[in-house]
Amino acid sequence: MNTERLSDTELDTLISDAFGYARPAHYLQDFPVWAPSRNDPQNTHFFKRSATGKLIAHVGLRKGDVAIADLSGVVQIFPTALIGAVVTHPDARGQGLAQNLLQDALLQARAQGCVQILMWGSLNPMYQRLGFDYAGTQIRVPLKEWKTLNTADSTLKIHEGFCDAIAQAFLSQKTGLRFLPSDVEWLSQQNSVRWFWTARPFAAVAMGRGMDLPGMVHEHLGDPAGLQSLYAHILKFNTHAELLLSPELAAHFKLQSPLSKSWISEPQCLAIDFVPGTWVSGLGAV
Repeated sequence: MNTERLSDTELDTLISDAFGYARPAHYLQDFPVWAPSRNDPQNTHFFKRSATGKLIAHVGLRKGDVAIADLSGVVQIFPTALIGAVVTHPDARGQGLAQNLLQDALLQARAQGCVQILMWGSLNPMYQRLGFDYAGTQIRVPLKEWKTLNTADSTLKIHEGFCDAIAQAFLSQKTGLRFLPSDVEWLSQQNSVRWFWTARPFAAVAMGRGMDLPGMVHEHLGDPAGLQSLYAHILKFNTHAELLLSPELAAHFKLQSPLSKSWISEPQCLAIDFVPGTWVSGLGAV
Protein backbone atom coordinates (compact mmCIF):
# COMPACT_ATOMS: atom_id res chain seq x y z
CA MET A 1 0.00 0.00 0.00
CA ASN A 2 1.31 3.41 -0.95
CA THR A 3 0.96 6.13 1.68
CA GLU A 4 1.38 8.99 -0.80
CA ARG A 5 -1.57 11.17 -1.67
CA LEU A 6 -3.47 10.22 -4.78
CA SER A 7 -5.65 12.79 -6.53
CA ASP A 8 -9.01 12.23 -8.23
CA THR A 9 -7.72 13.87 -11.40
CA GLU A 10 -4.68 11.66 -11.91
CA LEU A 11 -6.57 8.43 -11.15
CA ASP A 12 -9.50 9.46 -13.35
CA THR A 13 -7.19 10.41 -16.22
CA LEU A 14 -5.19 7.16 -16.03
CA ILE A 15 -8.26 4.91 -16.04
CA SER A 16 -10.37 6.94 -18.47
CA ASP A 17 -7.56 7.02 -21.03
CA ALA A 18 -6.63 3.35 -20.60
CA PHE A 19 -10.26 2.20 -20.85
CA GLY A 20 -10.98 4.38 -23.89
CA TYR A 21 -13.60 6.70 -22.44
CA ALA A 22 -14.90 9.22 -24.98
CA ARG A 23 -14.80 12.63 -23.34
CA PRO A 24 -16.61 14.27 -21.65
CA ALA A 25 -17.45 10.88 -20.12
CA HIS A 26 -14.95 9.70 -17.52
CA TYR A 27 -14.37 6.79 -15.15
CA LEU A 28 -15.14 8.42 -11.79
CA GLN A 29 -18.44 9.58 -13.22
CA ASP A 30 -19.42 5.92 -13.41
CA PHE A 31 -17.53 4.77 -10.30
CA PRO A 32 -17.34 7.65 -7.79
CA VAL A 33 -16.85 5.03 -5.09
CA TRP A 34 -13.13 4.99 -6.03
CA ALA A 35 -12.55 8.75 -5.79
CA PRO A 36 -9.51 9.16 -3.49
CA SER A 37 -10.89 12.46 -2.21
CA ARG A 38 -13.66 10.56 -0.43
CA ASN A 39 -11.11 9.22 2.07
CA ASP A 40 -13.36 6.20 2.50
CA PRO A 41 -12.02 3.97 5.32
CA GLN A 42 -13.39 0.93 3.44
CA ASN A 43 -11.13 1.66 0.47
CA THR A 44 -7.42 1.09 0.01
CA HIS A 45 -5.56 2.35 -3.06
CA PHE A 46 -2.49 0.45 -4.25
CA PHE A 47 -0.58 2.30 -6.94
CA LYS A 48 2.73 2.79 -8.68
CA ARG A 49 4.37 5.91 -10.07
CA SER A 50 7.08 6.25 -12.71
CA ALA A 51 10.50 7.71 -11.94
CA THR A 52 9.11 11.12 -12.88
CA GLY A 53 6.16 10.80 -10.48
CA LYS A 54 3.48 9.97 -13.07
CA LEU A 55 0.77 7.53 -11.98
CA ILE A 56 1.17 4.38 -14.10
CA ALA A 57 -0.69 1.58 -12.29
CA HIS A 58 -3.50 1.22 -9.74
CA VAL A 59 -5.59 -1.41 -7.93
CA GLY A 60 -8.48 -0.59 -5.62
CA LEU A 61 -9.52 -2.75 -2.65
CA ARG A 62 -12.87 -2.22 -0.94
CA LYS A 63 -13.83 -4.15 2.19
CA GLY A 64 -17.50 -4.94 2.63
CA ASP A 65 -19.94 -7.48 4.04
CA VAL A 66 -22.21 -9.81 2.08
CA ALA A 67 -25.32 -11.13 3.85
CA ILE A 68 -26.68 -14.50 2.74
CA ALA A 69 -29.86 -16.16 4.03
CA ASP A 70 -30.06 -19.93 4.27
CA LEU A 71 -33.20 -21.96 3.50
CA SER A 72 -34.53 -21.37 7.03
CA GLY A 73 -34.11 -17.60 6.69
CA VAL A 74 -31.11 -17.32 9.00
CA VAL A 75 -28.76 -14.61 7.71
CA GLN A 76 -24.98 -15.00 7.86
CA ILE A 77 -22.45 -12.24 7.23
CA PHE A 78 -19.37 -12.90 5.12
CA PRO A 79 -16.55 -10.30 5.12
CA THR A 80 -15.82 -9.71 1.44
CA ALA A 81 -13.13 -7.91 -0.54
CA LEU A 82 -14.17 -6.11 -3.72
CA ILE A 83 -11.40 -5.43 -6.24
CA GLY A 84 -11.79 -2.65 -8.82
CA ALA A 85 -10.12 0.14 -10.77
CA VAL A 86 -7.39 -2.24 -11.94
CA VAL A 87 -5.34 -0.44 -14.57
CA THR A 88 -1.86 -0.01 -16.03
CA HIS A 89 -0.80 2.80 -18.32
CA PRO A 90 -0.30 1.43 -21.88
CA ASP A 91 3.37 2.52 -21.87
CA ALA A 92 4.05 0.57 -18.66
CA ARG A 93 2.40 -2.74 -19.49
CA GLY A 94 4.30 -6.01 -19.49
CA GLN A 95 6.25 -5.22 -16.33
CA GLY A 96 3.98 -7.04 -13.88
CA LEU A 97 2.92 -3.82 -12.14
CA ALA A 98 -0.78 -4.65 -11.88
CA GLN A 99 -0.03 -8.21 -10.77
CA ASN A 100 2.27 -7.00 -8.00
CA LEU A 101 -0.33 -4.49 -6.80
CA LEU A 102 -3.04 -7.15 -6.92
CA GLN A 103 -0.91 -9.49 -4.84
CA ASP A 104 -0.51 -6.76 -2.23
CA ALA A 105 -4.27 -6.15 -2.27
CA LEU A 106 -5.03 -9.86 -1.83
CA LEU A 107 -2.67 -10.08 1.13
CA GLN A 108 -4.38 -7.13 2.78
CA ALA A 109 -7.82 -8.58 2.09
CA ARG A 110 -6.87 -11.76 3.92
CA ALA A 111 -5.32 -9.77 6.75
CA GLN A 112 -8.63 -7.92 7.08
CA GLY A 113 -10.44 -11.23 7.51
CA CYS A 114 -12.16 -11.36 4.11
CA VAL A 115 -13.36 -14.88 3.33
CA GLN A 116 -14.01 -14.24 -0.36
CA ILE A 117 -12.58 -11.85 -2.95
CA LEU A 118 -14.66 -10.59 -5.87
CA MET A 119 -13.93 -8.57 -8.98
CA TRP A 120 -15.56 -7.89 -12.34
CA GLY A 121 -14.06 -8.34 -15.78
CA SER A 122 -12.76 -11.02 -18.14
CA LEU A 123 -10.77 -13.95 -16.80
CA ASN A 124 -7.31 -13.26 -18.22
CA PRO A 125 -4.14 -15.29 -17.48
CA MET A 126 -2.98 -12.85 -14.78
CA TYR A 127 -6.21 -13.22 -12.82
CA GLN A 128 -6.05 -17.00 -13.23
CA ARG A 129 -2.50 -17.08 -11.86
CA LEU A 130 -3.70 -15.21 -8.79
CA GLY A 131 -6.49 -17.75 -8.18
CA PHE A 132 -9.54 -16.06 -9.68
CA ASP A 133 -12.21 -18.00 -11.53
CA TYR A 134 -15.70 -17.31 -12.84
CA ALA A 135 -18.34 -17.57 -10.11
CA GLY A 136 -22.02 -17.07 -9.42
CA THR A 137 -24.83 -16.66 -11.92
CA GLN A 138 -26.70 -13.69 -13.31
CA ILE A 139 -29.32 -13.56 -16.03
CA ARG A 140 -29.96 -11.03 -18.77
CA VAL A 141 -33.27 -11.00 -20.54
CA PRO A 142 -34.85 -8.53 -22.98
CA LEU A 143 -37.37 -6.49 -21.03
CA LYS A 144 -39.89 -6.70 -23.87
CA GLU A 145 -40.10 -10.47 -23.40
CA TRP A 146 -41.12 -10.38 -19.72
CA LYS A 147 -44.76 -11.36 -19.97
CA THR A 148 -45.98 -9.97 -16.63
CA LEU A 149 -45.56 -6.45 -18.04
CA ASN A 150 -48.83 -6.98 -19.86
CA THR A 151 -50.65 -6.64 -16.52
CA ALA A 152 -48.60 -3.76 -15.05
CA ASP A 153 -50.53 -0.90 -13.40
CA SER A 154 -50.26 2.02 -15.81
CA THR A 155 -51.85 4.49 -13.37
CA LEU A 156 -48.89 4.71 -10.98
CA LYS A 157 -47.00 8.00 -11.06
CA ILE A 158 -43.39 7.47 -12.14
CA HIS A 159 -40.65 9.71 -10.75
CA GLU A 160 -37.08 10.02 -11.99
CA GLY A 161 -33.87 10.66 -10.05
CA PHE A 162 -32.21 9.42 -6.86
CA CYS A 163 -34.22 10.08 -3.68
CA ASP A 164 -34.14 9.47 0.08
CA ALA A 165 -36.43 6.46 -0.23
CA ILE A 166 -33.94 4.77 -2.56
CA ALA A 167 -31.13 5.46 -0.11
CA GLN A 168 -33.14 3.92 2.72
CA ALA A 169 -33.96 0.88 0.60
CA PHE A 170 -30.25 0.24 0.08
CA LEU A 171 -29.50 0.68 3.78
CA SER A 172 -32.29 -1.68 4.87
CA GLN A 173 -31.53 -4.60 2.53
CA LYS A 174 -31.31 -7.81 4.54
CA THR A 175 -29.27 -9.80 2.02
CA GLY A 176 -26.65 -9.03 -0.59
CA LEU A 177 -23.86 -6.49 -0.30
CA ARG A 178 -24.46 -4.33 2.76
CA PHE A 179 -24.39 -0.58 2.20
CA LEU A 180 -23.44 1.94 4.88
CA PRO A 181 -24.76 5.49 5.41
CA SER A 182 -21.45 6.75 4.01
CA ASP A 183 -22.23 4.97 0.73
CA VAL A 184 -25.32 7.05 0.00
CA GLU A 185 -23.23 9.97 -1.29
CA TRP A 186 -21.45 8.03 -4.02
CA LEU A 187 -24.60 6.06 -4.89
CA SER A 188 -26.35 9.35 -5.60
CA GLN A 189 -23.42 10.73 -7.61
CA GLN A 190 -23.38 8.17 -10.41
CA ASN A 191 -24.42 10.57 -13.14
CA SER A 192 -24.65 7.92 -15.86
CA VAL A 193 -27.28 5.97 -13.88
CA ARG A 194 -30.97 6.79 -14.42
CA TRP A 195 -33.29 6.10 -11.48
CA PHE A 196 -37.05 5.54 -11.77
CA TRP A 197 -39.33 5.09 -8.76
CA THR A 198 -42.89 5.02 -7.51
CA ALA A 199 -44.02 6.23 -4.09
CA ARG A 200 -47.11 4.11 -3.36
CA PRO A 201 -46.20 1.31 -3.44
CA PHE A 202 -42.52 2.12 -3.23
CA ALA A 203 -40.38 0.56 -5.92
CA ALA A 204 -37.22 1.71 -7.68
CA VAL A 205 -35.01 0.57 -10.53
CA ALA A 206 -31.75 1.84 -11.99
CA MET A 207 -30.84 1.75 -15.67
CA GLY A 208 -27.45 2.09 -17.29
CA ARG A 209 -24.02 2.95 -15.98
CA GLY A 210 -21.44 4.16 -18.43
CA MET A 211 -19.61 1.63 -20.56
CA ASP A 212 -20.37 -1.53 -18.59
CA LEU A 213 -24.17 -1.51 -18.17
CA PRO A 214 -25.66 0.33 -21.17
CA GLY A 215 -29.40 -0.24 -21.39
CA MET A 216 -29.32 -2.60 -18.40
CA VAL A 217 -31.94 -2.38 -15.64
CA HIS A 218 -29.78 -3.57 -12.76
CA GLU A 219 -31.28 -2.47 -9.43
CA HIS A 220 -34.67 -3.81 -8.32
CA LEU A 221 -35.92 -2.37 -5.03
CA GLY A 222 -39.28 -2.49 -3.30
CA ASP A 223 -42.73 -3.77 -4.24
CA PRO A 224 -42.98 -6.35 -7.07
CA ALA A 225 -46.13 -4.74 -8.52
CA GLY A 226 -44.44 -1.36 -8.53
CA LEU A 227 -41.42 -2.86 -10.27
CA GLN A 228 -43.66 -4.17 -13.05
CA SER A 229 -44.94 -0.65 -13.66
CA LEU A 230 -41.41 0.73 -13.77
CA TYR A 231 -40.30 -1.92 -16.25
CA ALA A 232 -43.29 -1.14 -18.45
CA HIS A 233 -42.45 2.57 -18.26
CA ILE A 234 -38.85 1.98 -19.37
CA LEU A 235 -39.99 -0.22 -22.22
CA LYS A 236 -41.96 2.70 -23.67
CA PHE A 237 -38.79 4.65 -24.47
CA ASN A 238 -36.18 1.87 -24.69
CA THR A 239 -37.36 -1.26 -26.47
CA HIS A 240 -33.86 -2.76 -26.26
CA ALA A 241 -33.56 -2.54 -22.46
CA GLU A 242 -32.57 -5.70 -20.60
CA LEU A 243 -33.08 -6.88 -17.04
CA LEU A 244 -29.93 -7.90 -15.17
CA LEU A 245 -30.57 -9.87 -12.00
CA SER A 246 -29.98 -13.13 -10.19
CA PRO A 247 -32.30 -16.12 -10.70
CA GLU A 248 -33.05 -15.98 -6.96
CA LEU A 249 -34.04 -12.32 -7.18
CA ALA A 250 -36.38 -13.04 -10.07
CA ALA A 251 -38.08 -15.71 -7.95
CA HIS A 252 -38.22 -13.42 -4.90
CA PHE A 253 -40.02 -10.72 -6.88
CA LYS A 254 -42.30 -13.36 -8.44
CA LEU A 255 -41.30 -12.36 -11.94
CA GLN A 256 -42.64 -14.88 -14.41
CA SER A 257 -40.50 -16.42 -17.11
CA PRO A 258 -39.99 -14.57 -20.37
CA LEU A 259 -42.11 -15.34 -23.41
CA SER A 260 -39.19 -17.24 -24.90
CA LYS A 261 -35.99 -18.86 -23.65
CA SER A 262 -33.86 -16.02 -24.97
CA TRP A 263 -32.36 -14.97 -21.67
CA ILE A 264 -28.61 -15.23 -21.22
CA SER A 265 -27.18 -16.99 -18.18
CA GLU A 266 -23.61 -15.91 -17.42
CA PRO A 267 -21.11 -15.76 -14.56
CA GLN A 268 -21.74 -12.93 -12.11
CA CYS A 269 -18.11 -12.13 -11.35
CA LEU A 270 -14.57 -13.36 -10.88
CA ALA A 271 -13.82 -14.70 -7.43
CA ILE A 272 -11.41 -16.40 -5.07
CA ASP A 273 -13.15 -18.66 -2.52
CA PHE A 274 -16.64 -17.68 -3.73
CA VAL A 275 -19.37 -18.22 -1.12
CA PRO A 276 -22.45 -19.79 -2.77
CA GLY A 277 -25.48 -17.53 -2.56
CA THR A 278 -23.43 -14.34 -2.87
CA TRP A 279 -25.15 -11.63 -4.92
CA VAL A 280 -23.73 -8.18 -5.60
CA SER A 281 -26.01 -5.90 -7.61
CA GLY A 282 -24.92 -3.67 -10.46
CA LEU A 283 -24.05 -0.66 -8.32
CA GLY A 284 -22.12 -2.76 -5.83
CA ALA A 285 -20.05 -4.28 -8.63
CA VAL A 286 -17.16 -1.86 -8.40
